[in-house]
Amino acid sequence: HRLLCPENQSPMYLLHFLFLAVALLLVRFAATAHPGVGLVEDSRGNVYYTDLVHVWKISPDGRKTIAVRNAHTHELAIDAADNLYGEDLVYEGEALNRWHHRIWKRSPDGRVTDLFGKRAGFRNDHGFVRDRRGTEYWIYVENNTCLLRKRTPDGRVSTIQPKSPLPRLSWLALGADDSTLYATAGHRLYRIAADGTISLLLRHERAEGHALMGIWPAPDGTVYVADYHGQTVNRVFTNGNVTLVTRTKPNWFPSAVLLARNGALWLTEYNSTNQVRLKRISPDGKTRLF
Repeated sequence: HRLLCPENQSPMYLLHFLFLAVALLLVRFAATAHPGVGLVEDSRGNVYYTDLVHVWKISPDGRKTIAVRNAHTHELAIDAADNLYGEDLVYEGEALNRWHHRIWKRSPDGRVTDLFGKRAGFRNDHGFVRDRRGTEYWIYVENNTCLLRKRTPDGRVSTIQPKSPLPRLSWLALGADDSTLYATAGHRLYRIAADGTISLLLRHERAEGHALMGIWPAPDGTVYVADYHGQTVNRVFTNGNVTLVTRTKPNWFPSAVLLARNGALWLTEYNSTNQVRLKRISPDGKTRLF
């Protein structure tokens, strides 16, 4: 009754009630927010990452600037010409309870244009995982069945047929051979070979939520994966061995990983209040936060 009838309460109580309501909304947002895995490097050594508000650029000299303003994107892609791609996913509020999105492209000179303007719903026909020829790959769910789609540069769309059913996948990456796909499914990491064979590479001890997130296949065939719940980055070898690469500090959780051309390891990290930071670990072990 006290909550339903605030007009009977003192101003101090109303202030406390308002504070509680805002706090609950923040907790709800923090609990349902979906960390981004967008973290890429261009041919000039510039690193781009998303904090779900803007897309940021870190130049080789360490200067941080906004590359794409007001873009709520979870994934990023960069092509052979250093064009950067992402989306802007917008929730239209609880009254409408619907989403819309657009797909944008940023050219190396900083010009941002839309590949697709405002479209209703979620993206289901465009992939941010692509090979050097420009073939796109993405995860598609149809009638509770998880599928993998691809589009070749000439526009042909097809469905990849694995040799066994796919679980509900979370994130996707393409190996350096341009034929092997890697995917996380909550607490598991899979390899999907060109012939459709699926191999389980890693199983997380905690089978909940987004335990395993960003994937970075290295040129030597090993795979780096961000273990969000475990607060670690692990390296998975072709023989199945797993080694610890780094561990994040308390209250920080890795969502994306990138091994740069100069050997530096980059991580996107979130904390429990959805603050986002970028970490660079140089080959000599020195750490810098952005």
